[in-house]
Amino acid sequence: MYKVLIVDDETWVVENYRMGIDWAAHGFEVVDVANNGIEALEKIKTIHPDLVMTDIRMPMMGGLELIRLARKQYPDVEFVVISGYAEFSYAQKALNYGVAGYCLKPIEEADIQLVLSNVKNRLQSRNNKMVDYFAALEEMAAGEADADLLSEYGMHWDKNAGMRVLVCVGKWKESFSGFWSAVVPLGVDRKACFLSDRYLANALNELEQIPDLVVGVSRKVNDIGLVNNALVEAQISAHQSFMTGSAGIYHYQAASRGHLREIIGRLSAAMGKRETVAVLDAFEEMETLFCGEGYNIRHAFYAYNMISDMLFQHGVEDDCYDMVNYQELTSLYSSVKEMLSILQEHCLGVINYGSELDVQAVNNDVVREILKYLHDNYYQDISLRDLADRYFLNPSYLCRTFKKQVGKPFTVYLANLRLRHACELLRATSMSVYEIAERCGYKDYFYFARLFKRTLGVTPSQFRGGENGAMQALN
Repeated sequence: MYKVLIVDDETWVVENYRMGIDWAAHGFEVVDVANNGIEALEKIKTIHPDLVMTDIRMPMMGGLELIRLARKQYPDVEFVVISGYAEFSYAQKALNYGVAGYCLKPIEEADIQLVLSNVKNRLQSRNNKMVDYFAALEEMAAGEADADLLSEYGMHWDKNAGMRVLVCVGKWKESFSGFWSAVVPLGVDRKACFLSDRYLANALNELEQIPDLVVGVSRKVNDIGLVNNALVEAQISAHQSFMTGSAGIYHYQAASRGHLREIIGRLSAAMGKRETVAVLDAFEEMETLFCGEGYNIRHAFYAYNMISDMLFQHGVEDDCYDMVNYQELTSLYSSVKEMLSILQEHCLGVINYGSELDVQAVNNDVVREILKYLHDNYYQDISLRDLADRYFLNPSYLCRTFKKQVGKPFTVYLANLRLRHACELLRATSMSVYEIAERCGYKDYFYFARLFKRTLGVTPSQFRGGENGAMQALN
């Protein structure tokens, strides 16, 4: 049996690993546990485990520092990193230290079986030279690598043809092809493939036969020191399915974010002026831009964080927050279209809530509560008497107080609120005018159409066609 040391600062996690995995079935046994890197180093010295499974973030000393120090003193110990942080930088750094695997919490049975099988193979062939591809990449980036050195890592440099890096996301086996110079695991169902540019077409022909596989392809590099940059390009391209909504093969393309920055600037101005149509136009232009060539996950990432910061400045804190990596963004939204749709909803919510007055200027607490209720429930059948009953007020008193605080009668305020939402739906969706009327609280389509024309000076269809009418009437 190979000896295992488990390192995690959460006792329940340690016990879950100890009891929840059939170690014996894989040829392992858990001989001890530790709560941090310092304690783990001491136990490695005394028990000499074959495998250490460690968390990344722990008090006193984290997992990566533990691995770095232990590697110097105990090069034969294998490490598997387990973390709840789905971020490539952690995996890359761990792989730089030659770890045998990187698993995300919660651990799936299939994942741990694969990792333990890999560890067992490595332990059984300790006398063979360990292939550490990321160490090769580091040497490339530092300008210290040459073709002879790379060959020691099993990575063959084709100086005449140059090299490509592909990042493949999905279930596949690299063994089906003899084209690869090297294949490096980056995580669950995610691998980086290095190959000579002369084999690119043949490799892509085979990869495109695999269902639901996403492949990001870097530009060709003719300098060994640029292979690390090519890996970054391939990772970005592998996120292109987030932009398109479908699997496939995507080649890296670069595009300036200057135009995107300009659109976001106009969006910010429109938010400040509470111009609904301008906000809708900005999001429509962004969606069109993201469909163009060269726009990738970096642009979506930039747009999300810029707009989230803008919303934060307007008081939206619950649903939008700064992202720190692409993985967070793609796990939160299924596509860039969904991301833009939700951000647009938040922006319109900022405009509509209090768009007809500065809510903070309303000094009556009950009226402020009523305004919030109206903005959340404008599409329902609401009457002044309903509100009076809801807030235990006399209807006549509420009528006078509302007009005094808001500056216009309750019925006018509610109608304008509903018509604003109707304008947004007319420009932002393909819903029928009848459906929009009902969505905005009007069961009588003809009444809605007459009210819309009387208030804005144009029909709903004319507004959808581009005529703005008297939008200021809704302020």
